[in-house]
Amino acid sequence: MRILKTIIVMTVLWLPYIGIVQAQEETDWVTGEFARTRLVVSHKAYGPGGGPLYVGWEIELKKGWKTYWRSPGDAGKPTLFDFLGSNNVGKTTVFHPAPERFEIFGIQTFGYENHLILPVLITPKIAGESIDLKVSANFMVCKDICILLDESYALTVDWNATGAEVGNYLVPITDSVRAVPTSKKNFLDRLTLGDVKVVGVNGKQNLVVDIKGYNHLAGADIIVEAGAGFHFGAPKKSLKGNGKQINFVIPIGYMGKEDDMDSANLIGQTIILTLLDGWGNAIERTITVSE
Repeated sequence: MRILKTIIVMTVLWLPYIGIVQAQEETDWVTGEFARTRLVVSHKAYGPGGGPLYVGWEIELKKGWKTYWRSPGDAGKPTLFDFLGSNNVGKTTVFHPAPERFEIFGIQTFGYENHLILPVLITPKIAGESIDLKVSANFMVCKDICILLDESYALTVDWNATGAEVGNYLVPITDSVRAVPTSKKNFLDRLTLGDVKVVGVNGKQNLVVDIKGYNHLAGADIIVEAGAGFHFGAPKKSLKGNGKQINFVIPIGYMGKEDDMDSANLIGQTIILTLLDGWGNAIERTITVSE
């Protein structure tokens, strides 16, 4: 009996060394001179009742360095992912948390500093089979100079027919998903988009936007995305009433041909407005600009 107990104890102790591998929740860090990156996953194993499966691209930046949002502004580039070589990966959807505005010498850019998790929703081609992720990330980091980087990662998520097993990174990945500006109206929204109009002549226009908020809007900001050729300067802000209403006046620039001023007209264009109240609340609205 004593010999049997000894065998059982030794077997348990040696399990990690005889081919039984624990579920993989993250890759090793890929460490560079300016930042380190890795992949983390929301579930140790996906299966029934587990909710959506996310992989997160995590980056820790050295002090003073930043990386970029989906629309970087006047400089920089967004992070792009390639899942070529992955097995059982169908649709992938990247979520971008609300960014910060950076300005230097009048150049406006949008991105992140210190730490970021970019969540990617993974839809398997075949439910009930494991997922082998082969991911490459092409991204830019900037401080006094800008560096374009390519890194690769590999991670496997097993299927568990008896039920999903959540991992240690579900909460931080979910927090990043919640930081994404909401694109659909909700009664819980802390921001409301008001009037949007364009003033001025072609090539010398301003976009005027009114916003109402639940909180005081002294720290509010707005990001405008439009079609090719348009770019936008830093907004001028005017608080109204009790500080829970704000008016933005955003200079509109056009980088197209000088003799094509008809194209420099933002009226009639479809634009995306990202509104941030300075308190962690953000909404996104796609509209067609009218006079």
